Amino acid sequence: MKKKILTILMTLTILLSVNATDNNQKSEGGGDLTLQYDLYRINKMGSNQIAIWVEDTNGNYINTIYATRFTAKGGYAKRATSLPTWVKQSKVDKMTKQEVDTISKATKKAGKITINWSCVNNKGEKLPKGDYILKIEGNIYQDNMIMYSGQFEVGGDNITVALSPTYSSESAKDFKLIENVTISYSK
Repeated sequence: MKKKILTILMTLTILLSVNATDNNQKSEGGGDLTLQYDLYRINKMGSNQIAIWVEDTNGNYINTIYATRFTAKGGYAKRATSLPTWVKQSKVDKMTKQEVDTISKATKKAGKITINWSCVNNKGEKLPKGDYILKIEGNIYQDNMIMYSGQFEVGGDNITVALSPTYSSESAKDFKLIENVTISYSK
């Protein structure tokens, strides 16, 4: 009788561990995202601020990949038009100094920019399989903004997508800040 119970328990343990492994493989995502774009400099006050972040398809903030130092370190409080969408979504005003230091960098020099991101959330954990949206917001000049948005699937097929801009106004189209944006996801 004890042998039967022991055999049944061992069988259940093996079955449960195999099932748990299958479930972990189904939910595990990760992968790498490469973002490329052409960056131009605008020689005016209230310009050249950029934030790049990821949300899920319900609009929930996941992580900031890059934000210009001025805005991330409090410039949003001095100039309300500095990356207002990112400021609201990221809740940068509630981040710790260490969190802000992690995401903020100096304004990049003009040229071809490549940023690699390892598809992790703001705690450094791999993103589970699913659809996500990369967003780029840029201050062209004062309240003239440019926004790019593109969807990718963590755990999905390797893909490269060219993103199209939207502008806050017709006059925003008169300036060049970011162009030729592509994202490439790979497992």
